[in-house]
Amino acid sequence: MKKAGHWFLSFVSRLLLLLLVIVLLPYCFRLAESVFPDLTGNIESQSAVLMRELQSSSRLETTIVDEEGVIDSKTSVILLGTVGTTTVHYRYHASIGIDLSRVQMKISGKNITFLLPELEVLNDSIEMLKVQKNDFLSHAIDKDVNLLLSEQREKSRAYYLDQNEHSEKAWEDTRKAFENTIAQWITRVGGEKYTITYERLAGENKE
Repeated sequence: MKKAGHWFLSFVSRLLLLLLVIVLLPYCFRLAESVFPDLTGNIESQSAVLMRELQSSSRLETTIVDEEGVIDSKTSVILLGTVGTTTVHYRYHASIGIDLSRVQMKISGKNITFLLPELEVLNDSIEMLKVQKNDFLSHAIDKDVNLLLSEQREKSRAYYLDQNEHSEKAWEDTRKAFENTIAQWITRVGGEKYTITYERLAGENKE
């Protein structure tokens, strides 16, 4: 009778232990994932590949500027005052974005943070559409049209770059454009398992 009782208690204890293991097993896996989020090292190896791809890539365009404007210039001479005027109609075009080779990445457990550099003018140009001159004296003292266009190009470049650097919309457009660029990589490493965030590269934000 005692043997039967011991056997029954032993059976019940083993059964309870088995049930406890079954219940706790999912939590053990979750704990292991939190401590060792990537046991295969897949994220590290894939991130190294991505960084090489970014560094070998060119630049990412996020904003296009296409502006038409007018430059009014006066030529003055001492004592005589205004001796000529020049009116230049122009078109300014610019591509604004980020240099992908400057992107940095931080990995901490299941968190991946991309540090994006500040926006820059990737390329720009200015062209003359029409010019009107009213010279009261010699053409020799008139302002050069190419010089006027060059000065306007610098002004437009600085203006649009400043506007985009201080715009939350421009930052959001940059983030989305970059996200689309690395979409295939995110899928390849199982991005749904990771928390991916984007930040400005330290020291890049001039606000």
